[in-house]
Amino acid sequence: MDDILILSNDCKTVKGVKDKFVTEIVIPKGVTTIGETAFEDCFNLSVIELPDTLTTIEGGAFWQCNLKEINLPDSIATIGDSAFFNNQELRYIKLPKNLKKIDVLTFSGCSSLTEIIIPDGVTNIESGAFADCTSLKHIKFPKELEHIDISAFSGTKWYKELPNGPYYINNILCTVKGDYDSFSIPEGVTKIGGSAFYDCSHLTYIDIPNSVISIGDGAFENCSSLKCVDIPTSVKVIGYDAFKNCKSLQSIDIPSSITKINRFAFEGCTSLRKIIIPDGIRSIEMRTFSGCISLQSVIIPESVTSIESKAFDECKSLSTINMPRNLCSIGDSAFRNCSSLNVLSFSDSLRSIDYLAFNGCSALRSLHFQNKILGRKLYGLDISGSTFDNETLDKCTLYIPAGTRWEYRHNPILGRFKNIEIE
Repeated sequence: MDDILILSNDCKTVKGVKDKFVTEIVIPKGVTTIGETAFEDCFNLSVIELPDTLTTIEGGAFWQCNLKEINLPDSIATIGDSAFFNNQELRYIKLPKNLKKIDVLTFSGCSSLTEIIIPDGVTNIESGAFADCTSLKHIKFPKELEHIDISAFSGTKWYKELPNGPYYINNILCTVKGDYDSFSIPEGVTKIGGSAFYDCSHLTYIDIPNSVISIGDGAFENCSSLKCVDIPTSVKVIGYDAFKNCKSLQSIDIPSSITKINRFAFEGCTSLRKIIIPDGIRSIEMRTFSGCISLQSVIIPESVTSIESKAFDECKSLSTINMPRNLCSIGDSAFRNCSSLNVLSFSDSLRSIDYLAFNGCSALRSLHFQNKILGRKLYGLDISGSTFDNETLDKCTLYIPAGTRWEYRHNPILGRFKNIEIE
């Protein structure tokens, strides 16, 4: 039956199938990879036999097939996101012993699945992994689990039947069910799992002990009544969306122990007024503070080298921010519509400013550059079109180093400033 398969030149990767209406497939021995979306939308495919040479199933490989059961050989080490998404007739899965991670949405929508044994080698269960497996009631968790996003099991019978209160696995606080105004995480918990307090709209106070080292993705997302958070010095990582849409959050103390603040971490925290980013952070990631409309002051450490796309987008009250000496790049729309910013100064380390970065900064009146070389050159500064809007070009004064007037005047972007002065 392998003649129905579309194989790579070396016959080690299944890239697709010639007949989307196929009902049974035998993957030949020697194949190591089933490629991305290889059997996507093979709605009639109900039986598949996999060889013990297989090591990788890529994302979406069996998206919306009709598989009834899957015996995954232990040779498999990697299964990509959404690999078996929406196989609604799937009743049995045998997972491989070598698997380390169950990726995003891998088995989401497998609504006939009733139980799953997750091998002890699995350390990570990502968001939505078994989401909307509406019949899933019995789960055996691995002994070595290090990371779990509880949204992995949203919409399952298992999650719906969890009693109110906290649920822990291996010192991870996985979820807290019920209506809490305040919650004290017990000493000994090392991680706050992904989505642990998601949508706890009445939570106003959280006590985090010194044993916690990481705050998971979306851990406090949509906790709209949470007013202040004191993060202990034991914490090293703040996950994606960790405090997203905490609309009452006015203050948060980010300790010097933090080495990474992930994307969207504080997006939509509309009451947040001041942020001090700790030394050691190298990048302010995409949309980290986007939509923080009350944010007035930000202190950025000298360790920061990049400010990514939309990092401070729509921070309309932001009037005070320092640009660190080592800053190299500013992403698109990074400060778009920061309509209270009036003075900005950059060192000669700056190499690129992407499009719309300062568009809508209507109060900007003083802009200071130290770069002596412009354009796509070694040590030069490259600026994309539409970085500044017409109002800024008309009303803001551009201050430049001595001896660079010709260079700036002939730059297609900066040369459009009406007022250019020597520093």
